[in-house]
Amino acid sequence: MPNWTQIAVTCPTPNAEAVAQLLLDAGGAGVQTDDTSLIFDESEDATFAPREHAVVTSYFAPELNADELQTELETAFTRGDIEYSIQVAPLPDEDWANQWRENFPPLHIGKFLIAPPWAEIEDAKLVIRLDPGLAFGTGQHPTTRMCLELLGEHLGDKSAVRVLDVGCGSGILAIAAAKLGAHVVASDMDRFCIDATRENAQV
Repeated sequence: MPNWTQIAVTCPTPNAEAVAQLLLDAGGAGVQTDDTSLIFDESEDATFAPREHAVVTSYFAPELNADELQTELETAFTRGDIEYSIQVAPLPDEDWANQWRENFPPLHIGKFLIAPPWAEIEDAKLVIRLDPGLAFGTGQHPTTRMCLELLGEHLGDKSAVRVLDVGCGSGILAIAAAKLGAHVVASDMDRFCIDATRENAQV
């Protein structure tokens, strides 16, 4: 079976969005942007440190020529006056459905413990068991983390609060609000997100 091609571009973090779009325009099947570092302290709490340079990675189908892709992208980066370094490599077949799990550790965030279904965790009052599937939201992104912390601060001592989660992704924020006693309506335009939120909420 022919290999896909992985292209990883290192660039200044402010240029990451433009680089991601150029990778998509070149035929990339989605992009991944790594622009923060996840740091664990002795208590196993996670903190986030911004990076000066981001790594934007995309994957290209076997029928696309790797050399031609590299030339096309380098021309586009130069035209856009984007400082970059590029790595192009064949992507061997692996168990992609399960490999990502290695990068999804349990996280203590505010009042919550976010944990995937397969993780063994200690007893905690506000546990959110989460399998994001193809949806956004594991608690590792800084905006999700801040929202979880704010929900814990502002909903903990109130009752009969109504929360609307627009663009719910995995449902992580909707579930957190519900665990704090809120009545929640969650919505998303992406069917994968609706399915993920429903399944996570049932768990």
